[in-house]
Amino acid sequence: MSLEHLLSPSTAPLKTLSLDRYSISPLESVPHEIILSNDQELLFYPLIGRARCVIDKQYDLVLGGRGSVREPAAGAIRLAPGAWYVDVYPIDREPVDFLLVRRDARADTAHEAKVSAIFCPEHAWLRRQVGAGTHQRMVADLVQPTGYHIAAGETLNVPGAWSSHPAHATEKDKQRLLAGDVTWEECFFVICPGYGIIHLDGLYHDGKQVQETRQVRNGEALVTPLGSHPIVASPGDWLWYAWFFTGTALQKTYNTKATDVKTYVK
Repeated sequence: MSLEHLLSPSTAPLKTLSLDRYSISPLESVPHEIILSNDQELLFYPLIGRARCVIDKQYDLVLGGRGSVREPAAGAIRLAPGAWYVDVYPIDREPVDFLLVRRDARADTAHEAKVSAIFCPEHAWLRRQVGAGTHQRMVADLVQPTGYHIAAGETLNVPGAWSSHPAHATEKDKQRLLAGDVTWEECFFVICPGYGIIHLDGLYHDGKQVQETRQVRNGEALVTPLGSHPIVASPGDWLWYAWFFTGTALQKTYNTKATDVKTYVK
């Protein structure tokens, strides 16, 4: 199993979020052990393939289940802060790729009551088409149970179409961030056959202003600001990205219900 460190507070304008990519060859059959910290909320986010995840030798769950990121997203696994031992086994002798999103729970001023482990099966995704014409895209949100702080989902742009537009945040939202009344961190992970173009215009968690237009390559992760970040694929290509955010600057009410999720409680 290969590990690629994509983003962390030490290498990017982030405070609490970290993003790693794990890849397992179809030739590998031995389990891969991941030992995780007490103080981090965790999200195992599927890209392609299926993996069996045995957590603390007690929970036996399936992560993922699709052959392409353009197919509907499958199982994801959330873990609340705790000392976790996770053994990962490839299932189908096919490549397995997943993201591990970590959030430093020490950033919380007050710890909310939460379950220790929750498995999110396929029906925990809220899928819908957004926009039309040059702004048409498919969006899937991963249900965010009460007490968890990592919001997640993914977007598939059709060729020639933009997404993440219009801006999710208002000037009032940005002023509240500058005043220290709210928090915000967000990042993208991009898959595309060509390249993407993104325009970043907003504020990072520390109040630093960013305003730039740049290319985004396949397999790249980037930090996006509170503000505006429209993205489009290179001509004739599609573009897919997973997004992860934490903070109180924006609230998405469709992403807060845990009642539709089958749970395993430790």
